Amino acid sequence: MVFSTLQGSSLMKKLIYFLLFFLLISIFGVSAQEQPVTEEISFEPPLYRYDLGDQIYSLSAGPLINLFIWSPEETTPIDTGSMKLGGYVSLGWEAFLDHKSSVGVELGYGFARSLDTSLYLSIPALARVSYYLLEGNIDLPVSFSAGGIYSSYDDQHYFGVMVKPEISVYWNINDEWGVGLKTAYWFIPELYFGENSSKTSYANFLSIQATVKYTQ
Repeated sequence: MVFSTLQGSSLMKKLIYFLLFFLLISIFGVSAQEQPVTEEISFEPPLYRYDLGDQIYSLSAGPLINLFIWSPEETTPIDTGSMKLGGYVSLGWEAFLDHKSSVGVELGYGFARSLDTSLYLSIPALARVSYYLLEGNIDLPVSFSAGGIYSSYDDQHYFGVMVKPEISVYWNINDEWGVGLKTAYWFIPELYFGENSSKTSYANFLSIQATVKYTQ
């Protein structure tokens, strides 16, 4: 009786120990599963639409507006109505230095008629730098161009310099193609010296162009 009681008591203790051990294992297992998962921190650089070496080719066309011509030596130095509405067509190319800055060139052809129907022609060849205030589905670049321009009016011809600040907005249809609108201010000094200094004048134009561009 004594031995059977001791054996039963030992068996009961072992059973209790086993149950306690199983309970502790279950508690620790549940606690481990409930630990929050720490998200990995990504150190990848942000993605941009443009990068070093990307290139854009563009075709633009629109009206050319003569704002005024300033001739300091004339009796009436400011002439605001000597030309009718004209037009301007241009080809452009630019290459990116980084995701926001680019350099490029522009070759154009502009024309307008005076009130007496004489034809004014201009062929600018310009170097351009641009900075993209926005780039993505919508691009918003500001640009500054400078270079040479050939001008002719009636039987007069002149080769000089030209500067052209510009702002544009484009909608990128996909990775390659985009359409937009750009407007630019033209400043064209026609300088003479010596006996002909009185002929010096400064032409001021405004161009507004619709643009199709292709990115490579």
